[in-house]
Amino acid sequence: FCLSDSKILKQVATLYSPKSDIKMICKTTEPGLQIYAGSKVNTNNPGLQGTKMGAYAGLAMEAQLWPDANHHEHFPSAILTPEKTYYHNTQYIFSKANDTHEQ
Repeated sequence: FCLSDSKILKQVATLYSPKSDIKMICKTTEPGLQIYAGSKVNTNNPGLQGTKMGAYAGLAMEAQLWPDANHHEHFPSAILTPEKTYYHNTQYIFSKANDTHEQ
């Protein structure tokens, strides 16, 4: 997802499990969010409590720069030169969905 090129920390995604009542909020200063659902995962390694793991058994959310940015002049730059400092802030906040003490 291409979000914006603002460096302000903002909420960009929320995940919720009705089974566990756990909610995860993702906040970031990054301009993009890559989501991978593990569609091609093929493993015999067990997960937590021996749960079978396979395609779509998990989800990765990676705050990052826009893909292929170095080939698109109007995208936020992905080039970091030695004289520049790169800084970003990404937060993954977990809570019970009914928790009233959210950040």
